[in-house]
Parts: sequence; structure tokens; C-alpha cells
Amino acid sequence: MDTNKIILKWYDREKRDLPWREANKNIIDVYKVWISEIMLQQTTVNVVIPYFEKFIKKFPNIYVLAESKIEDVLALWAGLGYYSRARNLHKCAKNIIKNNNGVFPSQKVILLKLPGIGDYTASAICAIAYNQCEIAIDVNVKRVISRINNKHNTNNLQIKKLSQNILLCDRPGDINEAIMDLGSTICKAKEPICLICPLNKICKT
Repeated sequence: MDTNKIILKWYDREKRDLPWREANKNIIDVYKVWISEIMLQQTTVNVVIPYFEKFIKKFPNIYVLAESKIEDVLALWAGLGYYSRARNLHKCAKNIIKNNNGVFPSQKVILLKLPGIGDYTASAICAIAYNQCEIAIDVNVKRVISRINNKHNTNNLQIKKLSQNILLCDRPGDINEAIMDLGSTICKAKEPICLICPLNKICKT
């Protein structure tokens, strides 16, 4: 069985129930994907969940966010840290409303020009929201890909190359989220639980 099929089979059975993940994969809200990915930068999932839920309740879509005062956005962000993320969210929302009629771009090269969106976030949006063959490289993804191939001390470009075969399926968004979950719950930095890892028979490390 191909690596991606093994990962997806595990993900379909074990994926975490997170508020930004849609039950219906045919209807994905790019706004929620964007907000969650920005919040998850430098912040753990458990910390982000209550902030995300409050944020979406207050700012349910990009139009409401863009029309809101920055003071209101920062107030809801209080305690989450790295406040430049909140400021960039607000700037980005206004930019998309003004220049793209409120429609989130689906091209990575355009996403990278928006405030607060770097390679990781652009790749995550393209993969998860638009089902494009991109890999969003965070510490969990980098660790899993490195261990599968037994190639350590790799840079992001090498990780992208190593992940290409895994992404060759019709569910690149799910592959990204599956690898994130795998790295967070099983393939941990310390004391990985290899015995129950779905990839333990093919992992070269």
C-alpha cells in the first residue's frame, strides 16, 4: 500500500475533531482555514481552540473582519500573543475585500503578497482549502517526512521534494492535515509512539 493511502486510512479513522475542520470535505471555508493557520503559528492547538471559536463568533466572515475596528480584533486576540498576527489578519482582510472582491486567492504566488501570509500559510491554504498539491511545512510535518525517509537535518526545500510522492493523490489537503496530526499525536519529537504508528512498517528511521 502506498504511503499516502496508509496515512489517509489512519487519518479517516483517527483525525482530531477540530472546530476549523469541516465535517463535509466538499464544503471547506477558506476563511476558517486562514484564521486557524494564522492562530496556530507559534501556538498549540489546545490554546488556539477557544480563541478560534470566540473569534469566529465575533467575526464570522472576512467582510465582518475587514469592517471591524482593529481595537476590537486586538481585544479578542488578548492573551494569544504575537499581536502582529492579529494586525496582519485585519490588513489582509481589508486587502482582499478591496482588491479581490472578498474572494480569497487560490494562487500561492498571490497569497504570498498578502500581509502576514508566508510560505507555510500559503501552502496550507492552497492544499486544505483548494486541494492543490502543496505541503505546508511546520515542525511536525518536517519531523514526520524526515523520519519516514531517514533523512535528518533537512531544509524545507528538501522536505518539499521528499513529500512529492506522498502528495500524488486526490486528497492533498487531507494528507497535510493527516501528517500534522501524526506528528502531533504519535510521531512526537520526544518519545514517539512507534508501536502504534501506521507507518511503522515502512518508516526508514
